[in-house]
This record gives sequence, C-alpha cells and structure tokens, in this order.
Amino acid sequence: MAILRAFKSAGLVLLFFAVQGCNLQLSGDNTTSPAFSMQLSPDALTVAPGSSTQTTLTVTPRNGFVGVVDLQLSGGPTGVSVAPASVTVSGSPVSQTLTIYATGSASTGTYDLRLEGSSGNLTSYAGFNLTIGTNAAPGTHWTIRESGTTKLLRSVAFGNGTFVAGGEGGTLLSSADGVSWTVQPTASLDPIRSVIFAQNKFVALQGRYVLISTDGATWSSNEVEVTPYDVAYGDGQFVGVGSGGNVLTSSDAVNWTKQGSITSYTLLGIAYGNGVFTTVAGGGKIFTSSDGVSWTERQSGTSYALQDVAYAEDRFVAVGDAGRVLTSAHGVTWTPQLSGTNHDLYGIGYGDGIFVAVGGSGSILTSPDAVSWTERTSGTGSTLRGVAYGNGSFVAVGSSGAILTSP
Repeated sequence: MAILRAFKSAGLVLLFFAVQGCNLQLSGDNTTSPAFSMQLSPDALTVAPGSSTQTTLTVTPRNGFVGVVDLQLSGGPTGVSVAPASVTVSGSPVSQTLTIYATGSASTGTYDLRLEGSSGNLTSYAGFNLTIGTNAAPGTHWTIRESGTTKLLRSVAFGNGTFVAGGEGGTLLSSADGVSWTVQPTASLDPIRSVIFAQNKFVALQGRYVLISTDGATWSSNEVEVTPYDVAYGDGQFVGVGSGGNVLTSSDAVNWTKQGSITSYTLLGIAYGNGVFTTVAGGGKIFTSSDGVSWTERQSGTSYALQDVAYAEDRFVAVGDAGRVLTSAHGVTWTPQLSGTNHDLYGIGYGDGIFVAVGGSGSILTSPDAVSWTERTSGTGSTLRGVAYGNGSFVAVGSSGAILTSP
C-alpha cells in the first residue's frame, strides 16, 4: 500500500512517500533531494539462541547523498541486536556485512523485523524475516564463526575431540568446539588441500608433502612424488589421489608408493566404503578400486566436474559443478539426484543421519538419504569448500576464512 502526502510551505511542495510491506522506504524529496535506499540479501535468516548470523546490507545513495547512516532494529524480541551500528556512504552504493546477534535468552519463533537507517531527517528501512530456533536437527541452522584468518579454507576434519581445518597459504586451524579457533604454525606456504582423520591421526596434504598429527597442533611431514589432492583410508591402507591422475598408497601415511596415473584429469576426491575406493575428477570421471592399485573407470552420466565423494548409509555420494549429485551403492552404477541448486558443490559430509553438501555462494544442502535435498540458509555468500561432523556439530569452511557451525 502506498501513501502520498503533500505539504505546502513557503511556496515549496514537499513530498513524503512511504512504501509499506516492501523492502524499501525513502523520506525527503524523491525527485531532487539527497536520499538513500536500503536492501538486505538474504532477507530470510535463521539463528540459534546464543549465536549469530549474517546478511549483506546494500545502501544506495540518490541525488548526491553522502553521510553516516545510523542503524537500528525494530519489531524483534528482546535480545536481538545488529552490528555495526552505522554505515558511511560516500556517494556510491555501499555493501556492508551485518551480523545479527541473538542472546541465549532470546525467545524462539519467527519474526518480521525492520532494519531502520537514519541520517539527519532522512530515513529508510529494509525488512527481513528472522527465525530464532533451538533444538533443531544438525545442518538446519548455521552460525558464522570467527576463524582468525582471511585465507581460503579448503578442508576440515574431526578426530580425537578436535576439529582441524586447512587451506591456502599453509593455513592450519584447530578447535575443540568449532567455535573458537587457533592458528597452528606450518613450515610452508603451499596450500593445504585436504585434511582427514584416520588411524588415530590427522593426515593433511600440503603441496607434495603429507603432514601427520595426533592433536592438530604438532605436525611431521613426508615428501611424496606427486601432488595429492585428497586421501582416504580403508582396508588397512591410505590411498591418495591428485595431479596428473596419479595414485599413491601407504600403510602408515609415512611411506608412500606411487601407483601411476589412471587418467589425464586431476583426481579431486576419494572415499572408501563397502570394500571399494572411489575417486572422482573433472569431466565427470569416476574410478573404483578394491586395493588402490588396479582401477576401473565407471560411467557417471555427466561431463561436469565432480569435486568430492563420501560414503555413508551404504552408499557413495558424489557432488560437483552445477549442483550435480550422484549416488551409488557399490561405486559401479551411478544415479543422478536432483539437488535443487545450480551452484557448484565442492564438499560432502555426513553425520547424525544427515548428508550435508556445501558449495558456491554459501550454498548448503542437507538430506537424510542423499536423494531428497533441502537448501539451507547459511548467512554467508562465501564459497564453502569442505564440511565435517564431530562432537554433535557440523563445521563448514570456505573462502575468506569462512567457518560456520550447525547447530
């Protein structure tokens, strides 16, 4: 509903125009006077009591508006707040990440809130929907955490009561709860492409080195012949896959044997289950092996790059570019599933009866069976590259040091 009011004073006609039920309100002369508008994306958010979520505020100046826009929330329950408290506009549109906080005592429910912006006698607002939930299933609601780094994080694993994440610039982080993270020193700036936990130790892949740690803090390293991208453990051995389609095997993650190349594509992900190693690559390539030495190519039915694969609930699940999801019981015959997204999917994990896939533009999908998928609100636009489950929580990691937890 639009309301138009005209006031005549000293020969001037001032117009006040308000739009109700929309994501915009302007005050001042809509034709020539300085003004600004506000928009939030996403405008449907979820947060658990005692945590926070994020969205992006875009302030667009009109007719030469410059100045500080003060921000405040209205319409929400007690215990909900926003930061920062203001945004400075210098003549061009400004995008600002906003953090919405909910205290532990905030009442659960779904609320229609309004973010109000004011600068002098000018006002604008942007409406959004906030769900404050509790006791939700893991993977449903996500909270953004401070990582202490701006580097791209590619992988995360859980073991021995500790999460370990790795990424660009040799970045290694550890956390007991997924909330508070500690940066761990490394000897190289080469990217860490994968971290897993198996045989009571963390195994991380950094350039042409394999790093080993029992606690995520103290690491030893061993050089290998090729650059591995991912590693899995099964049937008494570690199998690494990577550049040039090469495969490495090891019984202890210390001494590695190069088994040769099985494809010209870089092998991006590997998983073990049901007595079979399954590895995926660009071009929709899938290969399986019972021993990590002899490999057989399987038909995937897609030419899109497959980025990662996992095994749980008696099935392999592969994810890839343009929202591709494939499932297979034995790694031989693959069935495409409808994910509901066109974003590239880079990581797949499983825990507490739920598959979680993560990808571009903050995409998070969950499924109880890897067949029916539900898109979740992540609160971030950062590309998410890896996800792991441990100690009752999922942890997802990605670009610009992004770390999210659920619940």
